[in-house]
Amino acid sequence: MRIIQILNTFSYGDAIGNHALTIHRELIKRNIDSKIYARVIDARVREYADLYENYIEQKDDTILYHLSSGNDLNKEILKHRCKIGLNYHNITPGEFFEEYCPDIQKNCNLGREDLKRFKDKVDFVIGVSDFNIQEIKELDFNCKLYTIPILINFNDYNQTSDSEVLKNLSDGKENILFVGRIAPNKCQEKLISDFYFYKKIYNPNSRLILVGNPDGIENYYLRLKRYVSKLKLQDVIFTGHLKFAEILSYYKKASLFVCESAHEGFCVPLVEAMYFNVPIIARDCGAIKETLGDGGIILKNYSPIETASVMNKLMNDEKVQNLMKENQNKRIEKFKTKYIMEQYLEALGCNGN
Repeated sequence: MRIIQILNTFSYGDAIGNHALTIHRELIKRNIDSKIYARVIDARVREYADLYENYIEQKDDTILYHLSSGNDLNKEILKHRCKIGLNYHNITPGEFFEEYCPDIQKNCNLGREDLKRFKDKVDFVIGVSDFNIQEIKELDFNCKLYTIPILINFNDYNQTSDSEVLKNLSDGKENILFVGRIAPNKCQEKLISDFYFYKKIYNPNSRLILVGNPDGIENYYLRLKRYVSKLKLQDVIFTGHLKFAEILSYYKKASLFVCESAHEGFCVPLVEAMYFNVPIIARDCGAIKETLGDGGIILKNYSPIETASVMNKLMNDEKVQNLMKENQNKRIEKFKTKYIMEQYLEALGCNGN
């Protein structure tokens, strides 16, 4: 048999691209024939994939199709006659982008409509969280359903970090961090509000670092910048696109990781923050609680003053921080490649290899 992973876009450094590449490498290690095909391939991962139009189907193929957006490939995939599995990474509801980017809104809405096409036409669905699988169940898919977390190659985090960033962040200020695309569903405006009250009431010697790109959603980014100016708030850093070594430095120097996202199908940065033993506060939404487990503090209702208070208590309670680190170390074990890959092998029907 062959395992054929197909993506619309095979990107370098993003969660889904890294996930697909890790699956591919692990299959090869086990002497299982594995290929990756995509419509668009980043030059930096070109050696691992071929263009989708070059794919020639074989009857013993098992396709694992990664769905995370609306695109024409969603329709093309269903023309294949071999075994097809869907790896559902979730699609952000379009209404988040209505005010900022109609094109992205349209794409998200299209993706959610496309998801319905796969009902009764795939052999199995792998959701990277129970939250994602619940969406599949609500659409009455009649096939095998698996909840298997996204694969994360933790060896990547042992790379050398950026010395200049480490130096700049070692000035005695408390570093409040969030990592994620600058996008309305990530709710960076709430993080700015949290930080405003935290800095004003509890710790003026602190900074907020928002790691992420506003790619395609510049209107939202500009709104955030205006909000910071309106509050006359200092020490809010928008990093823009970073090299991986720089991202590692921000995690290593983070005092606290705060997540206010309103929609997450998994949230890889939570796992990354746990890996680096950064104390975490996150809003209970989507798959957040499921991914985080006991590795951080979960907040229910949004209140920036309350969040600022919790941030202050956590930063001044070494006992709670140490317990959180212990929980994070235990939680990380559940995301290790060996454990997760065994589940993928079973779902793909090649666990006998």
